[in-house]
Amino acid sequence: MNHYTLLLALMFFSSTAFSQNQSYFQQEVNYTINVALNDEAHELSGDIEMEYTNHSPDALAEIYMHLWPNAYKNAKTALAKQQLRLGNKFMFYALEKELGYIDQLHFKVNGAEVVWEYDSEHIDIAKLTLKTPLESGQTIVISTPFHVKIPSGKISRLGHVDQSYQITQWYPKPAVYDQDGWHAMPYLNMGEFYSEYGSFDVSITLPSNYVVGATGDLQTDSEVAFLDELAAKEGNQNGDNSNAYPASSEKMKTIRFTQKRVHDFAWFADKRYVVRKGEVSLPDSQRKVTTWAMFTPENSEEWSRAIEYINDGVYYYSLWNGDYPYEQVTAVDGTISAGGGMEYPNVTVIGNAGSDLGLETVIVHEVGHNWFYGILGSDERNNAWMDEGLNSFNETRYFRTKYQDSLHFLEGMLPERLVKLMDLERFPYQTIDSYTYLISARNNEDQPMQCHSNAYTNTNYGTIVYKKTALAMSYLMQSLGEEAFDQAMRNYYETWKFKHPSPYDLRQSLEQSTGKDLSWFFEDVVPSTKQTDYAIRNASLKGKQTTVQVKNRGEVPAPFQVVAYKDSMVVFDQWYEALEPGNRTKLELGVSSDRVEIDPNWESLDVRRQNNNYRTDGILGGIEPLKLKFLTDIEDPSKTQLFWAPVLAFNVVDRFMFGLNLHNATIPLKKFEFSLTPMYSAETKRIVGVGRLSYYEGKSAFHLQTRRFTQYSSNGGIFDQELIYTRTGFTFEHQFNRRPGSNLSSELEVELAHIYTDYSETRNQPVEPSTPVTFRGFQHNGQSNIRYSIEKTGLVRHRALIGLRSYFRDITDPDFSLFDKQTRNLAEFTYQGKTAYMRGHDIHWRAYAGKTFDVYSPYSISAFGWQGATDFTYDYLFFDRGWSNGDFFPRMVRGDQGALFNGLRSNHFMTTFRADMELPKVKFISLFAGIGLTKNYNFFYPALEEREFFIEGDFSAGFIVNIVR
Repeated sequence: MNHYTLLLALMFFSSTAFSQNQSYFQQEVNYTINVALNDEAHELSGDIEMEYTNHSPDALAEIYMHLWPNAYKNAKTALAKQQLRLGNKFMFYALEKELGYIDQLHFKVNGAEVVWEYDSEHIDIAKLTLKTPLESGQTIVISTPFHVKIPSGKISRLGHVDQSYQITQWYPKPAVYDQDGWHAMPYLNMGEFYSEYGSFDVSITLPSNYVVGATGDLQTDSEVAFLDELAAKEGNQNGDNSNAYPASSEKMKTIRFTQKRVHDFAWFADKRYVVRKGEVSLPDSQRKVTTWAMFTPENSEEWSRAIEYINDGVYYYSLWNGDYPYEQVTAVDGTISAGGGMEYPNVTVIGNAGSDLGLETVIVHEVGHNWFYGILGSDERNNAWMDEGLNSFNETRYFRTKYQDSLHFLEGMLPERLVKLMDLERFPYQTIDSYTYLISARNNEDQPMQCHSNAYTNTNYGTIVYKKTALAMSYLMQSLGEEAFDQAMRNYYETWKFKHPSPYDLRQSLEQSTGKDLSWFFEDVVPSTKQTDYAIRNASLKGKQTTVQVKNRGEVPAPFQVVAYKDSMVVFDQWYEALEPGNRTKLELGVSSDRVEIDPNWESLDVRRQNNNYRTDGILGGIEPLKLKFLTDIEDPSKTQLFWAPVLAFNVVDRFMFGLNLHNATIPLKKFEFSLTPMYSAETKRIVGVGRLSYYEGKSAFHLQTRRFTQYSSNGGIFDQELIYTRTGFTFEHQFNRRPGSNLSSELEVELAHIYTDYSETRNQPVEPSTPVTFRGFQHNGQSNIRYSIEKTGLVRHRALIGLRSYFRDITDPDFSLFDKQTRNLAEFTYQGKTAYMRGHDIHWRAYAGKTFDVYSPYSISAFGWQGATDFTYDYLFFDRGWSNGDFFPRMVRGDQGALFNGLRSNHFMTTFRADMELPKVKFISLFAGIGLTKNYNFFYPALEEREFFIEGDFSAGFIVNIVR
């Protein structure tokens, strides 16, 4: 499956993952299937006969069956729950016609009825109870009729889009029984494969103008002639380039496919297909393999080189791993929801690729799965890296080999003009594996390569299973040498083809072939999130001798490569045995060089490449040269990157501000980041702006932030105030580990802040005649916040937050002594949620409660919504922090706390409830309604004391524009 996604968990292992496999056996299942397609009702009807041979040493009292079309039956299946955990709610709001199932089952064993039942938890698993145990070496015949309602192709891989059919995982089949017992498992989008090998004899009946691509060799002569005729002409089979569905022929046909030594059978049918035919000679045996491409007319131009891509994929995978053992390979153009493509024995379905290189990438990847999934049938549910990861490694190697250095790492993904503007051609193609892995590793969200497939996050299934494994295998290959590695992989292939190898079996094959102890790979890299980081601590040149000091700053005792350059030419290249974590070594290279580098070709899993370069001359040899660039860039570890951009900003008081942003942020995340944005206010003639320093360590983050702006407030002539505030805060954030497969997450945030304000205030006394009084002074305000939040995703998204704010205000102006010291403490609780009221449209709600205590302050706390004038902590940025009556900007409100558009404040308690509803077709506009209740306080006349306290409520409704949700 091609599943790229450019967003630390407990480890799940199969019980055989790294244990010796001394009693290997595998069962055998041979299938005879007759099936008919009803393309008006979108149904299959058929019968199946399974010849099941028990090669295990155990007597089997039952047989577990997969009934995987039932995964599409309702929103309670494991598939629906997995999709919901990953954010896909389609099945929960699907119409009945969009769902699917298998029924009309009537199981018999050797012609006699047998008792069977659905699994108590998963309706896509059944158990057949045998009348007499199946002894070791014995064979039984299991048979049943069946009927499948084909679901919408928008759900997963079995489905239809109009009259284009993708018939996968569609028939009853026994679960695998191996040394660990039965592997009866529900169908899932991720990690779906583990099936018994055997033979298939499948007859398909459908209207005669359908083109079918399938597993196996076509045995129907008339259909062979039909495909050859289509392959010989331009356009689709109807003689034009229309992509419309032609009417189905009233004439029916039955076509037959057979195949041996496979563990699955899939077929794809479409009346529009253009057909192309080719062949490829295998590198070892020179045997010729037939290749087919079937695609819709609208994709004819993009698919014009599809045969070339299939041929090249078959050739290179055979060259590196072992010859392809079957007679044909087919790639079909289809509409699938689960990834860009999907693999089955001999046949693959390809989604919309978007470009020539994109199509080649998906075709080569899916064709490659014939080796890593098809021929080497590992347990993908528990060992997905042995399927997707090893295949992705070969995919990257394919492009490096075929195109040499002509491809950059985002080739085909971005417009060429943008590629040149960002100078992305300087990054070789293989760096995509490293950068993709680092997205998770740098964010400390990575998971082990060895992990149960359902435990991965959607992001990590791409960044870890695919890309980290591809990078790790490249690391292993380069450290062993390509020749030794290829021989070891061919030995692995020959030993384990048409079997179920485990990670132990792969390790044993590689170690026996190379004579190397690969503990660092199979005991550190594969089952953990330990990171690799080799650093050059120093490099010097004396005469013609380059001396290098290398330290293992990582957690893995892995081998490392050192390369030395002289005038940009390689003068030294050698791999060294591993250093234990924390250890260092001094290397005498025996050459004269001006620069030394660790892993220049990005072959290793190094997470910090900035310390991989060192110049042998000068006192700052370990500091990369400065590179100043506009806006931003991909991280380039060979440079000290500094980015700039002009800034234009606005608020009501400072008006237009002009400045410059300087930062070092790149993709992926750096351990240390900064962003500084000084600006000049043309209105107030002051320097204002914002700044941030951040440091990331594990699941924790540390931020030092500052901002400086001007504030003006006026209240109907009672007072006028102008102040300059400078807020400097230190924040600590920690994300707690999420249990694998869980939809619960939690976070702790602690903040300490200092707020300095320099103000000038004019007050008109509330007596006659009015006498203005001007106060000048400054304030030192302290603030501490602690917040803990917990969130649960799913059909309904819940988030709860509990927090405590503490604020101290010290006014130094003696003329304002009445309120010279003020404290504000606010305990608050927020509960918010989100669910859909119709497909694709959500309702949001939030309930808020706050209670103040130990308060002495004339300026009470915002009760209903944090606006500029009531944000006493200066936590947020607003266009206007004043009380300018009637203006638009002061009405802006933050979407947290009470989140209502009202200026009510309190020194006591406050509680609110608000609900937002997204409008259909205009999701950026929401209707909202909310209600709140507070005990208000007349702070202008505190002497009135309790008699001026009263309970006040408010109801608000209207619409809002959701700029940021």
